Amino acid sequence: MSREKKRQQFSADTQKATKNKTMLWSGLAVAVVILVAGFFLFSPSSDSPVSAHGGDYWISEKPSYAGIRVAMADVDYSTEDGGIVLSLQEVIDNKIVYFEHAQESRDLPLTAFVAPNGRIIAAVSVCEPCNGNRFSLSGTELVCNTCTTRWDLNTLRGKSGACMAYPPDELPYVVEGDKLIIDESAAKSWRVREYNG
Repeated sequence: MSREKKRQQFSADTQKATKNKTMLWSGLAVAVVILVAGFFLFSPSSDSPVSAHGGDYWISEKPSYAGIRVAMADVDYSTEDGGIVLSLQEVIDNKIVYFEHAQESRDLPLTAFVAPNGRIIAAVSVCEPCNGNRFSLSGTELVCNTCTTRWDLNTLRGKSGACMAYPPDELPYVVEGDKLIIDESAAKSWRVREYNG
């Protein structure tokens, strides 16, 4: 092969290799863009609650717990037509309430509170790993009084502490007038979530 033909062959091979590298890098860039877009499009919003089976009642006046700690207020409840009935106004006034629902085999601690975004949350008042059942509101966080684990009040996503994966488990409810009515069958069938501890 002559020197000129070798030079042309080398030049063609170099151009082909450069084109292949450019196509490879372009393909990788497109894949990264698709992955990033998918993450933002399909990941849950930071404002979406951890549990999808709770209630969806919102009050118009959004409370602020900035710089204060709100302790649970013990309240009474009644049962009627398959529901555990609380006064909605008592929940709104106290910000966070506590009561124990009498069941055949146990008394199940329950809570209801007003999140800073205005949503009413009803839940089992248990932090399973530490067995705590009393909580308080502090700033934008729900705090376990036993282990001091903290969850975001609006979403119940763990923020710090040993029990972050076990926020109070939401229960379905409806609001009828001044009645917050928790599904009694959901409370009766609630079981401790499995954890490694």
